[in-house]
Amino acid sequence: MGAIVKLKKSDGQTMTCNVEYNLLEPMLIAAGHKDGDVAGGDGFSPYPGNMNQLIFHLPSYLSILQKEHVDGLVPEFVNPKYKDETRTSFKKPARLECMMQDLPRKFDESMQVGFTTVQGDINFYTPVKNNIKDAAIKQRKNMVPGCASAGEADLYTANAKILRKIGVTVADPVEKVYGEGELAITVKDWLASFTASSVIYIFFFCVQCQATRCDCP
Repeated sequence: MGAIVKLKKSDGQTMTCNVEYNLLEPMLIAAGHKDGDVAGGDGFSPYPGNMNQLIFHLPSYLSILQKEHVDGLVPEFVNPKYKDETRTSFKKPARLECMMQDLPRKFDESMQVGFTTVQGDINFYTPVKNNIKDAAIKQRKNMVPGCASAGEADLYTANAKILRKIGVTVADPVEKVYGEGELAITVKDWLASFTASSVIYIFFFCVQCQATRCDCP
């Protein structure tokens, strides 16, 4: 993930490219924006996001790797994940990485580069990489939790929005809370939170006729 940013050198040369999320704020601060990447009135960053869904022209990609000064090697960096804001211990071992979105920096003028923007109200990409505990912490900070349940919800939401855009009537979701806070995160917690007499029904509900069983098309 990163932001699409137009960079301008002191000599006037400009380049529109992706700036990786962990480099965006330091770059903004260095450029004189002392507060860094501050959310706007809507709670989101004012910089358009890049979700790195890249499509490469393989002959162009191969020609870059075969250049003598490249020889199959690409620039690498380390992006450590820290346990907390003190940044004194790693959350997990750091590793060497390379940014695939930096490949166009090595293209010559004959190679075309472009990007496509999509509406922000539909998630075409949602990360599923965090455990439940870390996801809960992120959600409390009004951040994307990035866990399995959030990814599943985003998929259903995207499908519902696409269906509405083509004329299908889809009812709005109904918010339900089972447990409270971290009361029921693990299976063990669920067993302790719901007594033996508790019964949960999951059933079909027709939006058109308001029935649980029907023959509506």
